[in-house]
Amino acid sequence: MRWLSAHLAALAPARPNSPRVSTARIKPTDCRRDRQLARELDSCWSGWIPDRGARALARPLPNALRRRASERLALIEAALVPGDASGVGRAVSRMLGYWSARAIGADAAAIVAQYVCVLSDLPLWAIERTCEGYAEGKITGQHRAFAPSTAMLWQTTHDLHVAALLDEREEIMAALAAKVESAAPKLSREEIEAKLGRKVG
Repeated sequence: MRWLSAHLAALAPARPNSPRVSTARIKPTDCRRDRQLARELDSCWSGWIPDRGARALARPLPNALRRRASERLALIEAALVPGDASGVGRAVSRMLGYWSARAIGADAAAIVAQYVCVLSDLPLWAIERTCEGYAEGKITGQHRAFAPSTAMLWQTTHDLHVAALLDEREEIMAALAAKVESAAPKLSREEIEAKLGRKVG
């Protein structure tokens, strides 16, 4: 395993320096949608959804709610940081160890390097959890006789752990950037009658 990790580190492209999030720091609750926050943000939206352009807020976000939304957004951003190549390689190698015919031999490093390349945009904690799920036979619809393909492992990791965070991030960013809708101008009696085409009152 040590020589395999060293080989992968040599093959992996250099990444810009950025904060890494260890599996220990990402709690399961961090990766689930904050429903309470979502409800509170949703209550601030205007009921009018325009065909074009951004939706407006019915009222400004309270400072406390804006602060919580910003903190949640920062946590999501941290949780979505792509994993380092060596960590991803180790997770994949452990998973492939359950299908020894594919995980041993001269091609082992090349096989794992293919997974590392395909999974390069996903966070390490999500990859580790998905690899563990496949190794333990807990992934719905998996073929127990064969290891998942690179594309299948990417899609499963994305769908199980990443997609919901991406959606939540988009919703929070929209709420933080939204403007408060302008008050509709009051129409005079004559203007109302002109619009209706009849007398009122």
